[in-house]
Amino acid sequence: MVKPMKTTDELLLDLMSDLKSRNSRNSEMVSKKLLILSTPRSGSSLFCDVLTRTSQIGECQEWFNPRYIQAYAKLFGLTQVDFNEYTQFIIKKTIGSSGVFAVNMHIEQILQLKQSNINPLELGFDLIVYVSRRNKIKQAVSLARASLTDQWSTGTAGRETPPEIPNSLIAQSLHHILESEQIYSNDLKQIVNEEFEYEDFQNLDTTLAYKAVLGLLGKSLEGTIKTTLERQSDDISANAVTRFMDYISGSPETG
Repeated sequence: MVKPMKTTDELLLDLMSDLKSRNSRNSEMVSKKLLILSTPRSGSSLFCDVLTRTSQIGECQEWFNPRYIQAYAKLFGLTQVDFNEYTQFIIKKTIGSSGVFAVNMHIEQILQLKQSNINPLELGFDLIVYVSRRNKIKQAVSLARASLTDQWSTGTAGRETPPEIPNSLIAQSLHHILESEQIYSNDLKQIVNEEFEYEDFQNLDTTLAYKAVLGLLGKSLEGTIKTTLERQSDDISANAVTRFMDYISGSPETG
């Protein structure tokens, strides 16, 4: 019998429950802190998953995403989350034997936390890597689609994908991405140690980016790299890219 797929929030609650059941490491074991800075649908989840599966760093996910924090609050029955306590919980449960605390954080998440007078950059990251995507239209389509369905990874339950993704939503998603990149250029670029693009690491036979990050952490890549993540792109996304490009270029077919 096939198990029903779970929603994003259900999966995040399962994740927090799993973390709770793990043995806690001493936070003094943290030797390095790694921040993967990104924009949504830039390939940062793939980048982090591959690095995590090398076992040379701790589990790298969007730990400071509000939905992750909400799942933590729900699990522990909290009406308000102390950010420092939450961070210590994540560190102790995810660094493993590597000694490297790792987090994937979108630029918008930094801004959201700062609105609550929390600056996650004050955690003292030893290495900050920026992950972006050259093809901004494909990135915007991916973001628009995920926003419509609330399916941020394959195998997640959510709303059904419409046969056509609205051009207006793609445009809004593109604006969000470009706005985040402008904030990066103005305020964050100067603190970043390395930059990588999705198109340069999406194929797992290209290991230069992963070796570079591990090398900067004093680690080495051993064996082959792997991931369990699957690409979500299909004909609906491909057609949306074509339609949007025709639309903004004034193609006669689309008016």
